Parts: sequence; structure tokens; C-alpha cells
Amino acid sequence: MMNLAAIAAIVLQIYALMMLWISLQTLRRRRPVKPSTEPPTFSVIVPFRNEAEHLPGLLEQVENSGAKEWIFVDDGSSDQGSRLLQVPATKRRDVTVIPAEGKGKKAALATGSRRATSDVILTLDADVLLPDAWFVYFSDCLKENPSTIWLFPLLIRKPRSFFQYFEALDVLSLTAATQAFAKAGTPVMANGAALAVRRDFYLRALPRLKTEVASGDDVFLVHYASERKEIVHIADDPEALVEVEAQPRLSDFLKQRIRWGSKARQYKGLLAPLVAWLVLLTNLLFLTLFIFALTHSHPLPWVLMGFKVTVDIVALFPTALRFKKAKLLLMAIPAAILYPIYIVVTGIGGFFYRPDWKGRPT
Repeated sequence: MMNLAAIAAIVLQIYALMMLWISLQTLRRRRPVKPSTEPPTFSVIVPFRNEAEHLPGLLEQVENSGAKEWIFVDDGSSDQGSRLLQVPATKRRDVTVIPAEGKGKKAALATGSRRATSDVILTLDADVLLPDAWFVYFSDCLKENPSTIWLFPLLIRKPRSFFQYFEALDVLSLTAATQAFAKAGTPVMANGAALAVRRDFYLRALPRLKTEVASGDDVFLVHYASERKEIVHIADDPEALVEVEAQPRLSDFLKQRIRWGSKARQYKGLLAPLVAWLVLLTNLLFLTLFIFALTHSHPLPWVLMGFKVTVDIVALFPTALRFKKAKLLLMAIPAAILYPIYIVVTGIGGFFYRPDWKGRPT
């Protein structure tokens, strides 16, 4: 018991330092920069595959977006998505529907970026939910924060079931970590649901986005930008928030996360793999402590587990408060046992399992 407790205490202390660092970084104010005299022009690229139910919502944003053009790239859809877009595409010169040159989201994004004619490309997932005034904020953000990449916070909209609240808490943790590392000048994560990048840089980065890996276009992009010492702006205003619906089924959520986890072995550099392995090891130790606590009467495992849960809540509190999602933190206690299982399963599963996604193997 003492050997296990000593190892757990050391790992938890390192983990706690990282989580407290995340909490402090999310509180940092952004450094002032010199605004551009004119905002850059931007094109919106929407890769889609079987998203007929979500595309009408995005079309409502076209009129007042201020974008030079909207390029919808069909990644081999088998539903009515492309047909829905044909009418606005014939009526508006700023709406285009084209097939992807290749398979997968990365191929669709590459196709759209080569077609775009603006200074900046804004990539949006087809299922993203944007507030009515979001594009007003976005245009101001481009002008006031000259950068190479612009990142925006993502959260789950109106979770309903237990597992959707669990997913919402997980996304909150990813957003907090994204904010922290980007504010520190060492971005290791990104949210591809809404991401802006200078088009010339994106075209240069395309060979580095690892097309052999199904996901991770956003993460590999910020890693490349970090290597090149490019400016990555992280928006942390409530007006910058974008949302998505929770996955409809637990199996869909797990498949998505395993798919995300599969890219971790492709990370280069030291920071991103260290963070990933520390999180995995800490949660694996948490599970070990939990099993030990159930089979022994010693109170120390419960103390150590309580310590981890407290640290997690403290780390997420500033981000949850900023985006008015503090009630999600109530989920941290009932999810305390489930979360380590989820991290271990998806973390290890990414090395061995390749789930299909939208009817296509990854």
C-alpha cells in the first residue's frame, strides 16, 4: 500500500501543478496588440458529410456574415446535403458547392482552401451553432488581433442526459486546456469546429497535417504554427463562444474520442505527448486507487482521489464561470469514477481500434 500511495502522491502532485497552472493561465489577460488598419477579407469553408439536418442553420448565417465567399465542400455525402445547397448556390455568387478532392475532412479542407480567394479562411463544422452576432465579433477579432491562427472556445449546448452532461464537462476541460496553453504561448490543442487561419500559411502547412491520420487537422496545424513561432490568438470573450450539440449516443461519443485519441502517437515535440501521458497515467492510478479502496479499509486512497477531484474542479472553475457553465462542475463528483475509465479506454483504444465515422472507416 505504501509504495502505491507514494507513487500516486508523486504523480498527483505533478498533475495538480499542471491543473493549477491551467487555472491560472485561463485567468491571464491577453496581451494588447496593434490593430490592423483594415480587417482582412475572409472565406468560410464548410466540409460536410451527411449533414443535411445541420446545413440549413449555417445557410441562415450567410447573408450577414460579411464573408467574401462561402465554400461548402461535399466529402462524399449520401444524403440530401448537396441538393439543399444547390438553390442558394445558384442564387448567390458568394455561395459555392464543390466535391472534395479525396476522402476525409482534411481533403475537403484542402480542396476548399485552394478554391478560396480571401486573406483568411474560417473553417466551420457543419453542425456548429453560432450566435446571431458571432460574425460581428469575428470580424472585429480579425482586425483587433492580427495573427496567423485564431482559436475560439467550444462548448456543448443544452445537454440533457447524464452522458451528455458528462460529454459537456469533458469538452469544458478541453476548452480550458486549449485556452491555457495558447495564452502561455505554447498552443498544443485546438477546436476545429470553428478555426480561422491565414490562407497562405494554411497552404504551406498542408503537407504537415498528416493526411494518413483521420482527425487532427486543427491540432497538427497549431503544432506547426508553434514550431514556426507564428502568432496564435485565443479568443476568450463570451461573445466568441461556439457550440455544438452533444453526441446522440454514448457509442458515438466514445468513437469520436477514440478517433481523436488515435492522433496522439503522431505528436512531435515534447509538450503535447507529456501532457497526454500525464493525464492518462494519473487517471490509470486513480482507477487503481479506487479498486484498492474497495478491497481495503485504509482511508488514504479516498483522500488521494478526493484531492484529484478537487484539483480538477479548481482548474475548470475560471473557464466555467467565464462562459456561464459553472453548473457543469456539479458533474465532476458523480463523474469522478467514470472519467478515469473513459480516459483510459479512449487513450489506449486509440492505439488499437479504428472506429468508423459517418459510415466511413478511419
